[in-house]
Amino acid sequence: MRNQKRFAAILLCAVLLCTLLLSSVCIVRAANHACRGECCLVCSLIARVEQLLHGLVTLLPAAAGCGLMGLAGVYRRAYPMKERPVYSTPVSWKIRLND
Repeated sequence: MRNQKRFAAILLCAVLLCTLLLSSVCIVRAANHACRGECCLVCSLIARVEQLLHGLVTLLPAAAGCGLMGLAGVYRRAYPMKERPVYSTPVSWKIRLND
């Protein structure tokens, strides 16, 4: 199961990397084209590629959040509950809580 998840993650990273590279190459190659007016195929392609790249940029915070959640899971497995540091509470400070 673990190898399947790793393979899926590597495959997803490879697809995203290829998408970014090919999209960037497409934009660079078509940057100085001779525009034919409103219905220019190259301009519409550049607009779609730019939308795709902007969409991927908005996914970066979500990917970072997932990565942090994964690191938290690794930390939980590495340090079980009984070995984790105990944080101070009013009970551990022996503070009397009156109404």
